[in-house]
Amino acid sequence: FTTNVGDTVTADEAFPLRVDTRASDHEPRPYVRVRGRLEALVARSVFYELVEMAEERDTERGRELGVMSAGQYFSLGLAEP
Repeated sequence: FTTNVGDTVTADEAFPLRVDTRASDHEPRPYVRVRGRLEALVARSVFYELVEMAEERDTERGRELGVMSAGQYFSLGLAEP
């Protein structure tokens, strides 16, 4: 990921990718940590690219979509909410 100010990170244990869901409309809000505790909102177009690359997995929450990066699986959310 590259931010609009030039920070570049790879999603991994130190720079995790996480997806929150906005309560008002249930839209996904993806974030990646870029330095310290600072997180950057991932652009919608980039999130859609991640969804296209995603694989499905059975987890304790149900069937999830997610991506692998640096040997880690990052959930993008439930495949069937």
